[in-house]
Amino acid sequence: MSGSLWFPGFKEYIFIHEPKRQPDCMYFFLGGKEAKTFNPILKTVQENTEELRAFYQSKGADTVFQLNPGNHFVQGTERTATGIQWLLGR
Repeated sequence: MSGSLWFPGFKEYIFIHEPKRQPDCMYFFLGGKEAKTFNPILKTVQENTEELRAFYQSKGADTVFQLNPGNHFVQGTERTATGIQWLLGR
C-alpha cells in the first residue's frame, strides 16, 4: 500500500515501461503532511501519486486517491484496511 512514489526516477520508469498486465484497479492514499517537507526528494510524493493515478486511470484502471490527515505514520493500519476493503468490494 505504500508505493514509495517519491523515489527518484520511479514515475518516469512507470511511464515508459509497459506492464505484463494492466491493473484493473489501484487505491492510492497519502497523509496530507507527507509532501510538506523540506526534503526536495520526498516533497514530490503527492504530485507523483496524483500523476500516477491519472496515468493508470487513463489506461482504464479504476482508481482512488485519498488524502488523509497527518503524515505517513498516522493511522497506517486503518488506511491500509480501507484500501483493502475497497479493493475487495469491487
